[in-house]
Amino acid sequence: MSMIDHTLDPLPRRSTGTDHDVRGGQIWFSRDTINKARSHADESWLQVSRTAQVGTGMALLGLALGSGNLGSLLILAGLVAILSNMPALILKATYASKAD
Repeated sequence: MSMIDHTLDPLPRRSTGTDHDVRGGQIWFSRDTINKARSHADESWLQVSRTAQVGTGMALLGLALGSGNLGSLLILAGLVAILSNMPALILKATYASKAD
């Protein structure tokens, strides 16, 4: 029996029920997902969230400009940038809490 890896991957990675980590515990996430999370462990929070910071700036600039095509486009582009950076932030937060 395998468990489904509930990450933001397009297709969930399955982990077999017999996989164990170094401490003998059962692995709930695939090795690919764990390696992605570890790749963010060496980076600072500012570096991982750079895209979200730019997106927040674009959305705030769009709000400051008010109504109009340019303002709406900046808000939309900012929200897309923030949402596209969420998987990296979630992986960073997940692995950072496990490392402590």
